[in-house]
Amino acid sequence: MLDDKFCFRFFPIETEHVNKIITILLDNAHACSNIVFGTKEAFKKTLERYMATPCTYGKRVTGDAPEQRRKLLENLATVMKALGSTAKPIWTEDPGHPLSESERMRILHFAMRRKFADSMGSFSKEFLSSPESDRGFMTSYLLLGGSAYMLFEDLEQSELMLTLRIKTDVWSKGLSQPIRGQAREWVKEAYIEGCLPRRMFLYLKHVRCMVLWQDQDGRLMKDIKDPDAKIEGPEDVIAEAAHKLMTPKGLNALVYRTHVKDIDKAKVPNFDPWAKVPRSMAGALHLAYLRRFMLDPPGKLKECGIHEVERLALSQEKLLLEQGLHGMREFNYYAFFDDDEKVEILTRVMARPLFQGALKDKMKASLLGKFEKVLFEVAYPTPPIKVTF
Repeated sequence: MLDDKFCFRFFPIETEHVNKIITILLDNAHACSNIVFGTKEAFKKTLERYMATPCTYGKRVTGDAPEQRRKLLENLATVMKALGSTAKPIWTEDPGHPLSESERMRILHFAMRRKFADSMGSFSKEFLSSPESDRGFMTSYLLLGGSAYMLFEDLEQSELMLTLRIKTDVWSKGLSQPIRGQAREWVKEAYIEGCLPRRMFLYLKHVRCMVLWQDQDGRLMKDIKDPDAKIEGPEDVIAEAAHKLMTPKGLNALVYRTHVKDIDKAKVPNFDPWAKVPRSMAGALHLAYLRRFMLDPPGKLKECGIHEVERLALSQEKLLLEQGLHGMREFNYYAFFDDDEKVEILTRVMARPLFQGALKDKMKASLLGKFEKVLFEVAYPTPPIKVTF
């Protein structure tokens, strides 16, 4: 229990609900070795309420571990008496009570999770002592707050996130594309707004497998849980470099943006965004994709969520607007973008040479170089040009 992390907001509730929660916790305490309270008096009052209350629910010696449950209740009764209580302990003996199918499945699921957590716990020490280059995407998962004991739950929740995203498309089938697009956007914004970064990260790994590694029949050739699956992507670098620099919402948004742009690029492996193209239909198609590659999904460097980078981008944008846009003429497609888009692209161009200096005290130089490459080549694609005034 001491290793558990509760990922929900606390708010006031009625005493009756508190007592129900405590009953559930104590009913399952036979699987624990310690019960910890803040004060002896609080422990005594809690025990008296739990042990002396008639058994409308809980305190039933039955189920998957009747002997352990009985032993727990006997020990709690002994402790309650030792604390000076005169209350009479009450519980129900029902060792022969048959388990329902759902209860058996719940017990099996709990046992599997416990076994998985124990095996992951013994593995984690060896994992953390291994070279970072050998850890794969689990490095980022741990840096985002994950642990061996939370991985099973996080994988389960990330799979449910993927299911909801798929169901959104299924349920909206037959509706107009704008409505379907809005539904997808709502799901995405809900994930970015309220999801734990480590679960967003795992969710995106599921998406990567689903989009890039399906055979012709729709079967996955790789899965996130496969030990030999190499599913690292540029979002790993973002997670590793920026997890201490951003809010959870900001980190979710940047990781999502990086992932989406990398997936889009992977679908067109031979696309060279900065190649010179002829004035032809092929050239027009190239320019159309270039615009999407650089500017979709919408987002500006000055709003990336990293304070130091936002401040740098704002200063360069101010300088740019004071000097004018003619530095853009070195870019082959000057006339293809409107003024706001030109400002954004040139802001990236001007900010990149100053990027490492702005963050040099925040991370190791080796990671900073990777971070720059991912931010300016994937998340916010930046043409290799120089600005002249």
